Amino acid sequence: MYFSNVQFLKNIEQQTKSKSKLKEILILIARILAVVALVIAFAQPVILKNQEQVAKNKNIIGIYIDNSFSMNAESKFGKIIEVAKNRANSIVKAHQPTTKYLFLTNNFESKHQHLYNREIIEDFVSETNTSPNLKKISSVFSKMDDYIQTEEESNNIFYFISDFQKITTDFQNLPKNSNSQIFLMPLSTNQSNNLYVDSLYFETPYRSFGREEKLFVEIKNISDESYQDMPIKLFINDTLKSLGSYNIEAKSSQTVELVYSNTEKGFINGKVEITDYPVVYDNEFYFSYSIAEKTKILIINNKDNNIYLNSFFKDDESFEIQNVMEDNIPISEFNKHHLIIFAEVENYSSGLISELESYVNNGGAVIFTPNIRGKIETYNKVLTQLNLSPIVRLDTTNTKIGSINEQHLLYFNTFKKLKINTELPLISEYFVFKNNLLNKEEILLEAENGQKILSTAKLGKGNIYIFAMPLNKKSGNFVTHPLFSPTIYNIAIYSQLTDKIYYTVNKDEVIEIENFVSNSEFLKIEKIDGTYDFIPQTIKNGKSLKINLTENKIEAGNYFVKNNNEIVKNLSFNYNRKESDLECYTFEEIKKELEKYSIENVSIINAETELLEKKIKENSEGKKLWKIFIVLALLFIAIEIALIKIWLPT
Repeated sequence: MYFSNVQFLKNIEQQTKSKSKLKEILILIARILAVVALVIAFAQPVILKNQEQVAKNKNIIGIYIDNSFSMNAESKFGKIIEVAKNRANSIVKAHQPTTKYLFLTNNFESKHQHLYNREIIEDFVSETNTSPNLKKISSVFSKMDDYIQTEEESNNIFYFISDFQKITTDFQNLPKNSNSQIFLMPLSTNQSNNLYVDSLYFETPYRSFGREEKLFVEIKNISDESYQDMPIKLFINDTLKSLGSYNIEAKSSQTVELVYSNTEKGFINGKVEITDYPVVYDNEFYFSYSIAEKTKILIINNKDNNIYLNSFFKDDESFEIQNVMEDNIPISEFNKHHLIIFAEVENYSSGLISELESYVNNGGAVIFTPNIRGKIETYNKVLTQLNLSPIVRLDTTNTKIGSINEQHLLYFNTFKKLKINTELPLISEYFVFKNNLLNKEEILLEAENGQKILSTAKLGKGNIYIFAMPLNKKSGNFVTHPLFSPTIYNIAIYSQLTDKIYYTVNKDEVIEIENFVSNSEFLKIEKIDGTYDFIPQTIKNGKSLKINLTENKIEAGNYFVKNNNEIVKNLSFNYNRKESDLECYTFEEIKKELEKYSIENVSIINAETELLEKKIKENSEGKKLWKIFIVLALLFIAIEIALIKIWLPT
């Protein structure tokens, strides 16, 4: 068939060829882009957050789990110590199998302070339990950093998993810039309320048999609630001795008084107990002391035994008296006695003075009574050596005792009421002492003319009592006056060395036992219920023994110190009450603190809201882009298929 003109058909053919060529180019471009995207994806590109990752190809990961008692608190995920362990395992799983790890808890155990592989670190994490140890986060960082510094060409990342209590979180002490990257992982709790026993103390520092004791217990309430009629119990040697109650306002403290009597001698182990939940480790407070079966007294006489002192002590079975003459003083046995009385001794050798000084400094008690016929120079030699006021002269003018220091422990609560016209002892002869304001003497009995009749001074751990006159009838009627008995008796019962009634775990790490004679090479410290014991490091220091507890794990409770299975001392330990303040930093507060102190290289991970493992991988390995390029490759393939299926002409 003939056409008059084929020009339009030629135009259609040219247009179809041009369009087809364009589509083929687009398909080729899509195919090339798909191949390029796949190649890039298999190359596993990353965006590095820390440029040091480019230069360092070895990662060292430090993981710290705060295992203090506050980590026993509950959260919506359970106990936060368990949450912390799960977070630590997520950190381990997020890193390459060849990664090396450094693991720390508050215990700072030596076995942890090495680099380990994944399997060993997972074992350490599973073994982690709460502990009474407290550590500042700055000290944890320093511990990690000190070790990591020995590893060259490494990229160091530290993870701190904690509730970040305000008492232990010292942002101001963190380094402002560091070569190590630090990530803080705060764990929030449901518990901020706590009622606990903070401390306790006695009205007087000395314990004695048969006397009434007043024990004051300090209780703190850090919650926003007030409590009424809360019970408090006092146990002495596992026997309930006192039961009381108390009221306490929100955010306040309350002192509770408990009264009881010492009905036993020997080792006394006590415990105060309150009720509070769920934080229970600080509901009990332990204390201990000892009351000697007999108070041992050494009386050193001039020529004859002092009849007034011996008459006073002889009928009381709680005292054991030994009389010696001044020419036969058993200096080596001073430390076997609680009280030494120098009854009108005239001669003091240099060796005697030195031993006397050592005895008092180590906790002994001494009564000094002069002999009117004695030489002032000799007595002043003793007094000067002990840094006490020297004697000036002898006064034989009759005078009376004008005042009694009722505020001093010796006379505190001794008299119900002293009447103004009470007849006090007459003193007929006495030594006058120089007024020395530099020493630590305290006047107990003072004459009407202002001269001191009896004074006391604290020397080291012991006490010395200085009479201005001898204890005989020739010097006045003091020895036959009713004031004589409470004076001598109180000095005697308070002569026993009083140690601390309790120690704080991980704070009081060295304990000293005075006048200790050991028959074996080591001691054993054993919990009184027999559930736990250990052998501490000991150091002999003259007549005392120092017990070093630095390397020992101590549980709160009452303990016996045993030498060859013989009990030589009792001790009490309590956990540090700083941990009882449960106030913690929130996520936002931590951010503000980091900004406040301009701390670089420190970031926060909200482990409760973010995909933790993914976030950690990004922090340590950079943001991986291979998935994005896989998606792009698939997209380009889809475009290619669309071009072929839809636009390509048949």
